[in-house]
Amino acid sequence: MLHFKNLIPALTLLITWTSAVYALELRAIHVTGATLPLKTEIDRSVEGYLGEPITVDLLEQVKGSIFQTYSDAGYFARVTFPEQDLTNGVIHIDVQELTLGDETVSADDSVRFDPARAAQYFTRIIEKRRATVY
Repeated sequence: MLHFKNLIPALTLLITWTSAVYALELRAIHVTGATLPLKTEIDRSVEGYLGEPITVDLLEQVKGSIFQTYSDAGYFARVTFPEQDLTNGVIHIDVQELTLGDETVSADDSVRFDPARAAQYFTRIIEKRRATVY
């Protein structure tokens, strides 16, 4: 059983070692941390990788597909691989959904600026964006 903390160097070693013996096949992908209603889209974005030999490139593609799913839906997410054992062909992926913090809008004194109107404008844009995602 091979455990590792730094995924890429350890995977390179594992793939080099296993290429002479057997290829690890991707049997399942388990995603944790996803709370937004994107499960179907995430599953669809990675299903084509199942059955493929596990390589560093494949892992980067899976990671990129999940990140792109969030991006396409208008969200930001950090996608990482926790320490894990890949010999069973199961990849575990952690998703940290990122949120926008406080916003501050300011303008030069020479610009006509009504803070209440600006707040209404940005609230309307954000709510419209949320409505199109779901």
